[in-house]
Amino acid sequence: MKVSVLYAYEEGARFDHDYYRDKHLPLVQELMGSYCKGYSVDRGIGGATPGSDPRYIGMCH
Repeated sequence: MKVSVLYAYEEGARFDHDYYRDKHLPLVQELMGSYCKGYSVDRGIGGATPGSDPRYIGMCH
């Protein structure tokens, strides 16, 4: 099973990638035990056309 959580981009929105990578997801992994095989945190850097905003500011899998 793969779980994905997507955080939509909004003007002025903030997503703390370091917190998710260093604190939140390790806690999830600890609670899930051997059922959690790994995780990743992705950063939205741009939209589909040059210069456009990303659809998502952060994605966790």
